[in-house]
Amino acid sequence: MKVRFIDSSSRPYLIIRTIIWLTGHFDVVAVISRLGHRDATTTLQIYAHALRRRDVDAANAAQSLLDRANTPSHDPALR
Repeated sequence: MKVRFIDSSSRPYLIIRTIIWLTGHFDVVAVISRLGHRDATTTLQIYAHALRRRDVDAANAAQSLLDRANTPSHDPALR
């Protein structure tokens, strides 16, 4: 594996790009590989806040589906 060093001037762009990848439903393994981290733990510790947001979004989407399923329909065809 090629070791890549990132100078401090490009670090903010790397952080933004990584957060976009992680919140954009890119495969975590692919993101880890692109960053050049040897261990997934490194990536997950640094960017855990981005993944927590995805977890909240997933929970909200699931709750929305459950709420719709438990709401009586006004459409006679669905009764």
